Amino acid sequence: MSNLEIVYNPDSILRRGGRRVRADEMHTEEFVENVSRMFSIMYARGGIGLAAPQIGWHVNVFVINVRGRPLHSTHGLLFVNPKITTYGKLVKIKEGCLSIPGIEAKVTRPEKVHIEYDIISKDKERRSLDVKGMTSRVIQHEYDHLDGRLFIDRLTKKEKSKIKQELIQQAKNAIESKKRKIKKLKKLEEKGN
Repeated sequence: MSNLEIVYNPDSILRRGGRRVRADEMHTEEFVENVSRMFSIMYARGGIGLAAPQIGWHVNVFVINVRGRPLHSTHGLLFVNPKITTYGKLVKIKEGCLSIPGIEAKVTRPEKVHIEYDIISKDKERRSLDVKGMTSRVIQHEYDHLDGRLFIDRLTKKEKSKIKQELIQQAKNAIESKKRKIKKLKKLEEKGN
């Protein structure tokens, strides 16, 4: 799956979410390559988190690095088959998303989370973390992608109205981009005949 790339809103692929990863899948070359590709895409796009469904890979996997730089690879984390339980007070902070470029809005989420997840090991090991602050927020944001949910789905009506025109323009741009790709493919097809 080396051709993985960011999928942009309003593409319905983003709404499919992911499926549970089997233990035997985690040890395949394809799985390791896809995870590596996810980190590369995240860093190349200046992101601090990326979920597998955002690149059209429909598994319950996401990566984060709140420092946002590959130089801090020790801070890069991989979450496979995560499960979140939340606690703590709710806080409202501005968020953005690589699949919705250029748009930010304030989203209310719990300040802290407890997350359990699988790691790549021979013993099907499961780990857990208690996190807060930016790490908690990024984890929750990426976790939503695994259920086909975007940060814009969590906005109040007032927040949605602030970005409505930008979302409409993005949708129009996406349609035009697809039309150009189809036209280009048709021309290539005609040349091949």
